[in-house]
Amino acid sequence: METTPIMKQIMDANKMLFDNTMDIMVKGQEQTEAAIDTMLDSGARFSNETKQTMAQWSKLTQKGCGDLKAIADKGLQTVQQLFAL
Repeated sequence: METTPIMKQIMDANKMLFDNTMDIMVKGQEQTEAAIDTMLDSGARFSNETKQTMAQWSKLTQKGCGDLKAIADKGLQTVQQLFAL
């Protein structure tokens, strides 16, 4: 029994699962950011420091998600090369 087609199917399924999970995570973060932005904009009780901190948190989270996706894609590419898929 040849393992390459089976391995390719497994890798394709894992990639699809990871991509869908990343999409859900990014969309959840976007909704959270929108809610926080609305909350910060509507209330004068938040200081500029708080607003800046939340903006910085948002940028760091977006960068982290992008970095995670890049690392996972690189790992997938390495495995595909290893198995010549």
